[in-house]
Amino acid sequence: MKEVNIYRQELDYSANESYKSLRTNLLFCGEDKKVIAVTSCTPNEGKSTVSLNLALSLADSGKKVLFY
Repeated sequence: MKEVNIYRQELDYSANESYKSLRTNLLFCGEDKKVIAVTSCTPNEGKSTVSLNLALSLADSGKKVLFY
């Protein structure tokens, strides 16, 4: 699979720590969990933002990530 570079917007400290906390909580769910879905009831609630920043945080920790 081809590797793609993604423009990374700098987050403020509290936002960055929030994504790290979310990442850590998901990792504690167990290694057998392979798929994460980010959903909501209404449009424009930040699903893409949350899922991309979570994917970047997981990649920073050494996990393989497919963002689709």
